[in-house]
Amino acid sequence: MSSAANLADALGSAVVDSAGVGGGDICEASRLTLADGRVVFAKTRPGAPADFFRTEAEGLARLGAAGGAPVPEVLAVTDGALVLEWVEPGRPTPAAADEFGRALAATHAHGAEHFGGTGDGYLGSLRLPNRPAATWPELY
Repeated sequence: MSSAANLADALGSAVVDSAGVGGGDICEASRLTLADGRVVFAKTRPGAPADFFRTEAEGLARLGAAGGAPVPEVLAVTDGALVLEWVEPGRPTPAAADEFGRALAATHAHGAEHFGGTGDGYLGSLRLPNRPAATWPELY
C-alpha cells in the first residue's frame, strides 16, 4: 500500500483504520477511515507507473462530466494510489437497475468529440494506446 503518510498528506487527514475490500486484479482495494471521520475507498499499487492513477482519475472526471451515471469523487491521486469517496453498497432492486440503466444511457448519449482518450491509458498493467481517433476502427 502507498505509505499512510503520503495518503495523509494528500487527504489532509491521517488514516486511522484500513480494511481490505474485494475486487481488482492488479491493485489493492481498501476502505479507509480517516482521523477527520471520513470513510474513503483507496486503490493502491506499489511500483505503479507515475501516470497510472492520474490517468484513471482523468477518465473518471470525463465520465462524471457527462452528467449521467454517478461517478465517485476523486479525493486524492498519488503515484501509488487513487482515493475516491466511499460509495456504500446498495441492495439490488429492479428499480435501482432501471435507474442505473437510464443514467448509463445518458452517459453514452452525452457523446464525445472523438474516440479514445486524451492520451495512452492502461488495460490492467499494460499500457494501452488510446490517442484520439476520428472513427472506432481507427482507434481499435
